[in-house]
Amino acid sequence: MRLLAPIIFFAAAACSSKAPKSAMPAPASPTTTATTATSGTPATVSSAPVSMPAAQTSAAPANTQATKVSLADVGLEAASLDRSVDPCVDFYVFACGGWLATNQIPEDRARWTRFTEIEEHNKASLKKLLDEDTKSSADPAARKLGDFYASCMDELAIERAGTKSIAPLLDTAQKAKDAKTWFKAIAE
Repeated sequence: MRLLAPIIFFAAAACSSKAPKSAMPAPASPTTTATTATSGTPATVSSAPVSMPAAQTSAAPANTQATKVSLADVGLEAASLDRSVDPCVDFYVFACGGWLATNQIPEDRARWTRFTEIEEHNKASLKKLLDEDTKSSADPAARKLGDFYASCMDELAIERAGTKSIAPLLDTAQKAKDAKTWFKAIAE
């Protein structure tokens, strides 16, 4: 929801034929001006900070102070936008075209999205942290995590141990002859 609100506001501001009464003032130095499809009036898009009225509550008087907000402040990257596209014609390409142009699908993947990119970054960060915890850590909880991770990554020890640790459960499951003994095996 945090990311959706700025996108909805941005789409509404870019695609409206009339500026609402509470519209934000135009930025001091716009980087691109596009013409809206409905009215032919210019719509200004900028990565420069813009003034935005502070939040108001119904009980408090209107606050006339303005705060500077940039695309980065609302979670958008200016480089991810494709400003050559009119947002009223193709908002998806306008919002994601820059990222799509600079991020090709890796050969070992069927698809690649921002979420996949974030997931891979998170996996690499977690692996780095766990590798550091396996070496030595003063924190006992981190040391436990490191030991557990190291035991899971020691493939030679896992291969040598085989199925010894689950042998009793396998024996119980293999001795099941009917529904009653099978349910007993499952319960164990």
